Amino acid sequence: MAEGLQVALICWSVMLIGVLGVLFRLMKEMWLKPARIRSVLRKQGIRGPPPSFIAGNVPEMQKIQSSNQKPSDANHVHHNWVPSIFPYLQRWEQLYGI
Repeated sequence: MAEGLQVALICWSVMLIGVLGVLFRLMKEMWLKPARIRSVLRKQGIRGPPPSFIAGNVPEMQKIQSSNQKPSDANHVHHNWVPSIFPYLQRWEQLYGI
C-alpha cells in the first residue's frame, strides 16, 4: 500500500512540475518577452500604442483596417502600397512619431 502511495505521489509531482513549467513558459512568452522588447524600443525613442495582455494591438489594428477600407481602382496601379495594406502603421506614425 505504501508503494502505491509513493508512485501516486511521484506521478502527481511530475504532473505538477510539468504544469508549472508550461505556466512559466507561457508567462515568459506572453508577458516578459514583450515587456523586454517594449523597454528596448522605448530606450531607442520608439513609442507606440499600449498593447493588451493577450491580444496585443490586434483589435486596434483590425478596427483601423476596417475603417480604412477603400474601394480599389483596378485600373490604377501605384507603388505606395504600404498605407493601403498597413493603414495602422501610418496612423501610429502620425500619433506617436518615429
